[in-house]
Amino acid sequence: MYALGSLLVILLPSQAGSRPNVPKEPPAGIVAADSDWYDALSLSVSLQNYVGTGTFVASDKADNPYWASTLQLTPSFALSEHLSLFAFFSVTHEWTYAVTSCSQPDGPRPSGGPTLDCSDTDDGNARQFEASDLQLGIEYSRIPFLTIDWSTFFALSFPTNRFTRAANTALTTSLGGSASRSFGPVTTALSTSFAKFWNGGDASTLDASDLDGVVPISFCPADRLESCVPLAGFAPNWRLRLGLDGSVELGFLEGLSFALSVGYIYTRSFGRTPDGFSSAVVDGDGDRVVDGINESDSTYGSLSLNYQILPQLTTSFGVYSFQPARTADGQSLRFPFFDFVSPANNFTTWFLSVDYTLGGS
Repeated sequence: MYALGSLLVILLPSQAGSRPNVPKEPPAGIVAADSDWYDALSLSVSLQNYVGTGTFVASDKADNPYWASTLQLTPSFALSEHLSLFAFFSVTHEWTYAVTSCSQPDGPRPSGGPTLDCSDTDDGNARQFEASDLQLGIEYSRIPFLTIDWSTFFALSFPTNRFTRAANTALTTSLGGSASRSFGPVTTALSTSFAKFWNGGDASTLDASDLDGVVPISFCPADRLESCVPLAGFAPNWRLRLGLDGSVELGFLEGLSFALSVGYIYTRSFGRTPDGFSSAVVDGDGDRVVDGINESDSTYGSLSLNYQILPQLTTSFGVYSFQPARTADGQSLRFPFFDFVSPANNFTTWFLSVDYTLGGS
């Protein structure tokens, strides 16, 4: 598998209890009658760096480095104490190239490195700036009821990303909600969301061969779990996500916390002629059964250590994984927080992020 070359930003949980699957909740506040309208505006800016586990794998069949940086912008406007408008957009630059197929070496090899030459390439699908989809939404958040804080959101994602355009996705609509509760220093949250992909043209026949050189992707960055278009030979139709988030404040240092996120995603794709690659069902021998159902199961997991330097400034370090729920043979479940089975695939990344919020109350 190639490096994650032209994939988009990974939005990582930058503060305790934040959700990696949707833009961070914009600050909500009541705007006083004598306040100017721009007092309700806020802007969250995040700079993130992440490195794939394949960067550290050395074997005669693996040379798959991945290192990328992301700038993410999340403006919001507080309409009332609990109701906010938000937008989300990001750009990512990958510092490593995609990797060519291996060949016999034409020079000395470093100690412990691959015995074959798997040099980086100037493939146009790698080492470039990549934009995410532009997302606009409205959120009704932090509504206390029965000691639980409730929130819900609705968002539209427009195809400003090239992979989304390649899949002929004209628009993505997302609806979701969450419920959270704090127990002293511990905060937990349950969340769910549903995304519908509105495709132009005949999405049921869209195949990788029709993408005019654009490499299909098999990995969804966390900031686009609602709108990501992982082309497995066809385009997605709808997606359901279930997630659990938790955080705990570490009392020995003020501002330090540990956060955890884990979730399951079910994707149903537009139908096409059944084949052995579009089925997750296997027989007694482990061979895939052609059932004509274009569906997939994925999991994601994140562990991070977060430090709030200032009320507006937070830094985070941790590990994030997004991968197929099962191993390639369909026989075992993958560990959601780290890919021990195929680290060269870069399903798991280490990250370091810095987040700053301007304005808001």
